[in-house]
Amino acid sequence: MSSTYNDITTCISFCTNDSRYLKRCLEEVRVFSSQIIVTVCDHFFNGEKEDYPLLHQLYQEYSDCEWIEYPYLHNELYNPYVCSSPESVNWKMYWHATSRYIAYFFIKHPYTLFLDVDEIVEGEKFHSWLKSKAYTNYNAIRLQNYYYFREAHFRATQHHNNTLIARTKALSPERIFNPDDRFGIFLKIPEPKWENVSGLDGKPMIHHYSGVKTKNEWLKKGKTVGHDWEKDWASLIEEEYARGFMGKDFTFGHNYEIVSPYFDPLAVSLKNETYPPFISHVRRVTKEEIRRLEIKRSYL
Repeated sequence: MSSTYNDITTCISFCTNDSRYLKRCLEEVRVFSSQIIVTVCDHFFNGEKEDYPLLHQLYQEYSDCEWIEYPYLHNELYNPYVCSSPESVNWKMYWHATSRYIAYFFIKHPYTLFLDVDEIVEGEKFHSWLKSKAYTNYNAIRLQNYYYFREAHFRATQHHNNTLIARTKALSPERIFNPDDRFGIFLKIPEPKWENVSGLDGKPMIHHYSGVKTKNEWLKKGKTVGHDWEKDWASLIEEEYARGFMGKDFTFGHNYEIVSPYFDPLAVSLKNETYPPFISHVRRVTKEEIRRLEIKRSYL
């Protein structure tokens, strides 16, 4: 990486439905990350196959990252100590956790930043915050995010706390593999911990664009997201995209202000070309390999 900073691994959870965020996400984290791991499942978490032509295109375009691809298991989980089935409300959430669980075994640095690919960090601003070294006093930190919906200039007046940075030694498979996403990891890590963290200027350093999607991308997300059981997503999406934005989102009910976009995901043009089925720099893991790595780590 181009950064001179050397103690941060960034782990990015990815699927091709979120491809429009990838280039900018990587550009920003390259500023401060010494290692970038991108994990992707070969299926979406409802069991549908991934878009392999697009995935292979991205493997080639972003070959400087450590891509880790893992197979979806239709009736079992990677962690042998957790029992769940596709009928469970937690099934898809455990697959979100699997992406971070698998990345964990390949982390090389003392601190780990867990990102979803639709979370765009202000790289230089975050790098300056890192140089203050405040984070080294904590085992886990929840970072404030701006949240956007429909279009990149509609920003919620309420901030989120999605993104997590953790001391790598404070992580474990048991802490990562839980159905409560990164908040669940944060809760399981012992003190000292820090929440609602912003940049040196008192403002969030991360822009969360999960709500800025085309209608079709939203419909895909509604079927595959871990929270699919919480709402009738398809009806909400159809209603939302039948009209202009009315000032509240259907996910959180936030109020919005109009801002100049930091980044506009909808301006990104997506290609979809066919590439050879095997890309040498992609690490394809199996459940058995991950289990061996977990056993090996338990003896260290």
